[in-house]
Amino acid sequence: MQHPVIREVLLDEGYDVPFNLAVISDIPGGSGLGSSSAFTVGFLNLVRHLKGTSPTKYDLAQAAIRVESELLHERVGVQDQYHAAFGGFSLYEFRQQQTSISPVQMSTRLRDLLNASLVMVHTKHYRSASAILEEQIRATKEGSVDSDLGMIKALAYEARDVFLAKDEDAALRELGKMLSETWKIKRSLSSSISNQRLDEIYNSAMSLGAFGGKLAGAGGGGFFVFLVPDHVIPDMRRTFGEDAVVKVALQDEGSRVKEIV
Repeated sequence: MQHPVIREVLLDEGYDVPFNLAVISDIPGGSGLGSSSAFTVGFLNLVRHLKGTSPTKYDLAQAAIRVESELLHERVGVQDQYHAAFGGFSLYEFRQQQTSISPVQMSTRLRDLLNASLVMVHTKHYRSASAILEEQIRATKEGSVDSDLGMIKALAYEARDVFLAKDEDAALRELGKMLSETWKIKRSLSSSISNQRLDEIYNSAMSLGAFGGKLAGAGGGGFFVFLVPDHVIPDMRRTFGEDAVVKVALQDEGSRVKEIV
């Protein structure tokens, strides 16, 4: 068995019943969108379903974290597994062994505005998150980026309040600015996070009229996430290419098993 996640999950779960497996993905791996953790969560969910059990979202996230960190020894956090298991749009707070998940409150109109303006741009560059995170982990342990990490954390709490603003159009523009501010701070965490090509993509999107954006994931490549006026999206497709611009939207469900009869 060559695929590390499939191999370790089957061994760890003690599942040895023969079955056929086909994997289909809408995005490439190594793109900073948590696809590896999403796959781990989804495959664990499937195997446990085949075993006749229905895990809670919490157990599913915890099991995926164990597979990636303890069995595969990957340099990963815990946010991707929780996102994939729980779904929705929430504020996650991690305190040692305790995780708090608070759904973000917003009006229907702001949600619709977000869904109309959310777009991703593929940088056409792939990278290993583990390799890029090495420098960030070392800097974090040394305390040299405490101030930057504190500012990113503060922006997350400020953004939660912006979602409750009465003026949804102004809130959308403000959230875009906060994405850009987060990106500026994030770039300073490691020399591997950005490069000339990534800076060109960001600057081009902003010159087209984007409200703001940031690179998803550890950095170095993958996808940018932008908030843009919906009329700007065709211009982005012409600039970056049809295949590089991906329209996305918020969703409320996490990992789930669907049986097709």
